[in-house]
Amino acid sequence: MASASPRREKLLRQLGVNFVSEPQDIIEEKRIDESPEKFVKRMAEGKRARSAFGKRKEKDIVVVASDTIVVCDKRVLGKPKDKSDGKKMLLTLSNKTHRVLSAVTVAKPLDTSPPYQKPAFHFVRLAK
Repeated sequence: MASASPRREKLLRQLGVNFVSEPQDIIEEKRIDESPEKFVKRMAEGKRARSAFGKRKEKDIVVVASDTIVVCDKRVLGKPKDKSDGKKMLLTLSNKTHRVLSAVTVAKPLDTSPPYQKPAFHFVRLAK
């Protein structure tokens, strides 16, 4: 798992999954014209790509990487830097609706397929 998230570790343990946690240190900055959806996908993919597990050749290893962000007033809220910053974020969220976006990538070692796909489906004409 390319994460240090205690919640994700707990979930994998509850599922009975044997795993090793390998947190990835990546720069988590949103690009100027990047949508929150593209940003969270890029962060998850970046963590997967940097994982040493992704460079191993064992066939039984699977790399799981994810990222979660909070969006309020069209702004992505990062991780609070300290207690004061955390308080400011909570006040920003106070009495407002916000979105929580998560992206997950799962890949086998040396997998060159994209981290997500956009399938297209054709729906046949239905009789009235």
